[in-house]
Amino acid sequence: MTTTHSSHRPLTAGTSIPVLDHQRRQRRLEHLLQLRAQLAALAAERRAHDLDDAAETFGQQIAVEAAISGEFREVYLAELGNWATRDAELDHESARLSPECGICQVVAAQMGVNLTPPEAA
Repeated sequence: MTTTHSSHRPLTAGTSIPVLDHQRRQRRLEHLLQLRAQLAALAAERRAHDLDDAAETFGQQIAVEAAISGEFREVYLAELGNWATRDAELDHESARLSPECGICQVVAAQMGVNLTPPEAA
């Protein structure tokens, strides 16, 4: 019997390899999208508060976007406009406390300021 080190297994009746591959790809996509959202929020916080690692964090966001573009081109193209809009919403001046900014939330809590908009309260 010959053993191979290939990642491809012969398909036999009843095998679910294509389903597993699809599930893995879907999990990977979900992970990349979630990671991209987290990095975009973090990058916006870092930029707004002029922190030293702002450029590095933004670079990580761009790297994740490149992975999405390379592996899931259709999703990348569909989401690009949404990302730009959402990223612009996350940007804020450091003098204005933003309820979506983690740094602002900490500052507000220390100052005893409620960041919840009146209509959401």
